[in-house]
Amino acid sequence: MSKRRYHFIIPILLLLSIIGSFVCIVYNLKYYHDNLWDEISTNQLPIYVADQLVVDEKGNYYIGSDYNKYIQVFDPKGNYKFTISLSGGRSNNFTVNKNKLLFILYGEPIIEYTIDLDKREVISEREIDDKSDDIFALYSQVPSMFYSKGNKTYRLERSLFVLNKISITEGYKTETVILKNVPKFPIITPFWMGLIVLSFWSLALYTHIVLHGKQIKEKIKYYKDKYIP
Repeated sequence: MSKRRYHFIIPILLLLSIIGSFVCIVYNLKYYHDNLWDEISTNQLPIYVADQLVVDEKGNYYIGSDYNKYIQVFDPKGNYKFTISLSGGRSNNFTVNKNKLLFILYGEPIIEYTIDLDKREVISEREIDDKSDDIFALYSQVPSMFYSKGNKTYRLERSLFVLNKISITEGYKTETVILKNVPKFPIITPFWMGLIVLSFWSLALYTHIVLHGKQIKEKIKYYKDKYIP
């Protein structure tokens, strides 16, 4: 590849990277959850990262992400039900008791939310103190991708890129439940990170044009003279 052609191809690649970054930002916005006041949606998300698995008395699965601040709920057969959106705080923890999901958001202040899973809505919110950690000790619940209930142990597992399998072990017997239709895209990233990537490619394109503008103009003129009568 000649040096002249190299100067012409680079800005095309950079321009395609800019367009791709912009499309990813717009696409991710469709899956972005602002806070709890969006309440509960049926917007299924990719599960790239998870910190906590909880199984309720009916066998429903609750998969929480401390990084993305949301909880996705699946039925015992792995069918998606809904997503609970969370935001704020440094970290979080949750547990399920009957038809109520108790969620604690650690920050200043510490906030406790109670969510009615039948009505699919936030029914209470209150500030609490550090002693509320004892609530989770009562249920022996700490953030983990493992969950033990009776004689069964549940484990959230990865298949290629996404976490979409739950293995259930009881004694020497193990079965696997597949979480159905878990999307592989978009890659959920903070909005500001998308802007940084977009800005980087834009700056790279601008710098390349400034440094090699003359060669690019010559190449454009060459193609115009060759293909445009």
